[in-house]
Amino acid sequence: MRNDIIEWLNFLRKDVGFDGWRFDFVRGWPGHFAKQYIEATDPTFALGKLSFRSSACLWKDVYSAHLWVCAHLRIGHTCGRM
Repeated sequence: MRNDIIEWLNFLRKDVGFDGWRFDFVRGWPGHFAKQYIEATDPTFALGKLSFRSSACLWKDVYSAHLWVCAHLRIGHTCGRM
């Protein structure tokens, strides 16, 4: 199934002209899937959408998302320094 998604994403990039991807509900699926999609399709940009439970959790969740991106893309804990 992921190969079908990659094929569709490559169609969107090369034939339709999309520049990048927005991944919804990034907490709901493993980050290595996003890494696989990004590496296989070479987008100009990619971002993930996080929904927050409450404003009290906002900064904790932002930092957790930062760590998630760094860990799953294997670019190190200091990426983008928060």
